[in-house]
Formats: sequence, structure tokens, C-alpha cells
Amino acid sequence: MKPSIKTLIPIQLAAVALVGVAGASTANAASHRTNVTTPTDQASIDAASKCKTPQPKKDLHLTRAQIVARGKTWIGKVWYSKKKWHCDSKGSYRQDCSGFVSMAWGLRSNQEWTGTLIGKRYSSPIKNWKKKILPGDAVTHNPESEAGHVALVEKRTSKGVWVLQENQTGTKANRAFKSWKQLKAGGYYGIRYKHVK
Repeated sequence: MKPSIKTLIPIQLAAVALVGVAGASTANAASHRTNVTTPTDQASIDAASKCKTPQPKKDLHLTRAQIVARGKTWIGKVWYSKKKWHCDSKGSYRQDCSGFVSMAWGLRSNQEWTGTLIGKRYSSPIKNWKKKILPGDAVTHNPESEAGHVALVEKRTSKGVWVLQENQTGTKANRAFKSWKQLKAGGYYGIRYKHVK
């Protein structure tokens, strides 16, 4: 028996709906992948190859003062971008928050994002961090989200921390104050680079 038009329409609509759901999932996955750069990320490889200064051969072991000094070299100079890499005497690093912290910490890789910086390879959470966070450490939140952020700690005060960061399209790397109240409201916590001296 040949199916009627009335029978076919619901079937076709269901198929369209399923394709739409699959397409949305693919789009979300693709959106997430833009934040998760991998060793085969051609853009980062190309950026490093064009930079006259090679990447460090291994993750650097730096003092807290050295980390902060490296961070300050971008302040007021390097524009925020998820798609561009800045080349200078330290190598080539992406011009977003995670690229900035990677540069300050002296990582060999120029492909990290917030989620990988908090991993065991590079850092560890700081217990009782509000009392123990130090210059050269970082504050971070929402590692799985596009809204995730990481900022380098310049110094701690009784009211909060001064940070160095790349944080927003249309701005350059900057220095900002984050109060304990702001940090708590934003779900921030402290992390420590594993090779800090």
C-alpha cells in the first residue's frame, strides 16, 4: 500500500528534527574544539615557524619574579586575539588569556587553553589559596566554558589580588584588581605552575 501524504509529512518532519539536533550537536562540538587546541593545530605551528625566536625546548623553570616580569612585557602592548600569535624574544604565543599565561610561565607549547593549563602537566590547585597565593601563580574558573578565564597573579593584598591578563577582544594585555568578593562570585580558585622556583 502506497503511503499517503498525511503519513509522509510527520515522518519527514521527524527526520528534519533529527538532522537539526545532530547539526546543533556538531556545531557545539566544533565550537568547543576551537578552544581546545591540539599538537596538530596548524595555525600555532605556522605562527611558531614564522617567529625568529624558537619556542623553549622544554618548559622553563622560572622564579616568581621572572614570571611576573615576563607577563609585564605584554601589558599595554599586545592586543587580545584567539586567532593570532605574538612573536617576541620569548617565542610565539596566542594572544588570549591562556596564551598569555603560557608565555609568562615559559611553556614550550604555544597551543594551550584554560582547560589544559589546570591539568597536572602544568599546575596544581593551591590549597587555602586565598591565604597562600603568590606572585606568578594564576587564578582561573570555568575551564570547560568559552567564558573560562585564567589570569596571572602579580601580587596579593588583604583585599584581593592584582592580576596581569589578556581578557577581552578590543583591548590590550592589562593589569587589573580582583577583590576576594569578585573572585568568589566568579568561581575562581588559585593554581600554581609546577616549575616555579
